[in-house]
Amino acid sequence: MAEQFRPDLVEVHKVLLKMIKAVTALCDQYNIQYSLYCGTLLGAVRHGGFIPWDHDADLTMSLQDYRLFLEHADELSSEFFCEHPKNTPDCETLWARVKANDTTFMRIEYAEVNEHKGIALDIYPMLGTPGNSKLKKIQSRLFFIALRLQRAAHYRVAYNPGYARLIIAHIPALFRRIAINVIMKLCVIDTRNSEYIGTLDTALFEGKYRRQDWEALTLFQFEDTVFYGPVKYDKILHRIYGDYMKLPPEEKRNEFFEDEMIIDAHRDYRLYCKELLGK
Repeated sequence: MAEQFRPDLVEVHKVLLKMIKAVTALCDQYNIQYSLYCGTLLGAVRHGGFIPWDHDADLTMSLQDYRLFLEHADELSSEFFCEHPKNTPDCETLWARVKANDTTFMRIEYAEVNEHKGIALDIYPMLGTPGNSKLKKIQSRLFFIALRLQRAAHYRVAYNPGYARLIIAHIPALFRRIAINVIMKLCVIDTRNSEYIGTLDTALFEGKYRRQDWEALTLFQFEDTVFYGPVKYDKILHRIYGDYMKLPPEEKRNEFFEDEMIIDAHRDYRLYCKELLGK
């Protein structure tokens, strides 16, 4: 990756922290329960803030709180944009991502895709799972298919997408959207109706948490403020990372940045796209 594209993560973290504060303030205003999640929860526990080499941030909410958040997401400051499939058909996720305007976080190969390419805070909905093991496998597989269908625009411009993804890329948008909507209606289960729950994210969906492990929250110090996270963080982080207090080897800490990325906390992605595409 060219040297000028290497990110200043200190500046990226400043943007992310501002986004977390804005989102959680909105959640507090409307009594929406949220939790730090994944690397952001790990950062709070192990580092008291961001993992030094991390490049994004993660929150999770129960399905009912997630839906309430989306109802009010347009009330966020004009500095931010809440992207999700309903307002950005070509976005690559099935969940919402709050993105910072006037910033850049993009893979060069996706410069043509019509989506916001700013620094992002993921908002993962927590979903329930069926009680039957066979139905759980079906749910997981259908979510996998829906996510692949959602990423069609990215497969269309990817350097080496593979045959299966090329086929998906050329399915008409109307058919893809209908299929995704059917899958979501069939597979989305309210967390209140399940003993085991999980997040809809990039991993293969599974109900890997007990619902009761997320019911009690407490405040965690994170940089210069505090945010909510699960009381049973130790059990949850072990489930995600194993021995989470052990730092990864040096060579593993910056693997993400080996891709052809542009990450810039102070320059709008549209300017980079214009330069890359010559438009």
